[in-house]
Amino acid sequence: MSPPTIEEVALLLARAGITLPAAEAADIRAAYVMLAPMLASLRTPAIPIAAEPAFTMRAERG
Repeated sequence: MSPPTIEEVALLLARAGITLPAAEAADIRAAYVMLAPMLASLRTPAIPIAAEPAFTMRAERG
């Protein structure tokens, strides 16, 4: 798996509103090679996240 180009990294950082020095952006680019397989190994949930029940909890002093 090849890392994204430095231009792609700069675009993604800009979209996220993150400003980094060029050296740190290059480090992120290099780390992508290690992170991509980990992200690919995450399984998709069996049910959509929207199907999860919503609840609230309130702790009361007793």
